[in-house]
Formats: sequence, C-alpha cells, structure tokens
Amino acid sequence: MKIIIFLLSLFSFHGFAQECSSKANFISAEYEVYSNEVFKKPKLNDNRASISFEFHRNSNRVLQRFSDVGFSNIWRQGSHGRISLLRSFDKYQHAIEYQPNELNHKPNWSSIYQPVPVPNIEKMELIAQTGTGCELTQQYQLKSNGIEYHLIWLPKLALVRYFQIKSSKVNKEWQLSSYQINSQRSASLFTQHANYHSTDYADIGDNESMPFLGKMISQGFSTEQSTSQNPHRHQH
Repeated sequence: MKIIIFLLSLFSFHGFAQECSSKANFISAEYEVYSNEVFKKPKLNDNRASISFEFHRNSNRVLQRFSDVGFSNIWRQGSHGRISLLRSFDKYQHAIEYQPNELNHKPNWSSIYQPVPVPNIEKMELIAQTGTGCELTQQYQLKSNGIEYHLIWLPKLALVRYFQIKSSKVNKEWQLSSYQINSQRSASLFTQHANYHSTDYADIGDNESMPFLGKMISQGFSTEQSTSQNPHRHQH
C-alpha cells in the first residue's frame, strides 16, 4: 500500500511539474520600471522616472515590447540554438530582420527567456520562501561591490515578481504588474509583428529610398544600437 501511495505521489508531482513548465513557456507579463536614472520620461513625486514594458514567451519565441520608445524585439531560437531577431516599429509597421551572424551583441537564450536582468540566482542568498506549486515564491538578496540586489522570484514560472538594484548612485526597481498564461494579446502581438513589412539588415543600404529606412540611416542606425536586448538592462 505504501508503495502504491509513493508511486501515485510521484505521478502527481511529475504532472504538476509539467503543468508549471508549460505555463512558463507560454506566459505574458507587464512590468513597471522605476529609477532615479534619467530616462527622459515624466517623473514621479519622488523624482524617480517610470517606464513600462511587456514581455511575452511563446515556446521558442520571445517578444519584448517597449511602447515608451516605440519598438518591439521578437527573438527566435532556431536549430542548434541559433538566435535571430526581428525588431519592429509600430509607427511605421515595418521591421528589420537580423540573422544570427548579424547580431553584434551575442545573447544567450537564458537571458532572453528572462524579462529582467537579474544576477545569477545561485550566487544569491535565499532568505524566505512561501506558496506552493506554480505560485511558489522565493526571496533572495545579494551584496556585492557596494551594490545591493533584492529579488522576489517565481521559480516554477521562471518569472521575476520584483527586483531592485541599489547603490550610492542608482536605485532601480522592476515591479511585475500582471501576468497571464496563453493570453490572446500575446498571440495577437506575434501575429501583428509577423505581418509587418520587413527588410533584412544586410539590405538596408540598398533600400535607403524608403522613408522609414532612410530615416534609420540618417539617425546613425547600427547593429550595436539595434540588437541590445533591453534598454533597461544593466551590467553585472
């Protein structure tokens, strides 16, 4: 009887783990970013700038939408782990495609899969844990080189609920506003951007007569500017 109960518990745990993994692969999240750094945006009463962004996972694709700056990054992991990028501009309904060998910044999929640039969790100290299943919540902290990191983490969903970087020069916070599983908005955004007119990065110079591409060239558009994963990233 004990063996049967043990086997049933194993099957139950395996099924629950699969459920969480599936949710993590098809998740949408919205974040607010607060910072005393200058983002050239309207500031709050406490002199911190506030911006927002959306994050959408869909299996081997990730969409990062930065409405404040008017573009979205759509990353795709193809065969042999090769990563390509489609950067789309809603105002022009036009996108620029980058093949893996055209990316000046060589990202890894684990950093793209995660919406917020947190340090290596294995190097952080776990100070509290609450909840169960897919809603398991962990709190971490780390102090390194005069910088404090505070993280509230949803490990089963591979999702940051809250993250703070604090030092004598900067205080930046990422706050999860909401998240959904298999949201209709996520599906619509992937379809919308896939339908935009697109140009291969290598062909931009041959199409400068197009108003959109002419403007990109006149603004000094480059691979280094265009392929950074996230305007809100920091260096560790």
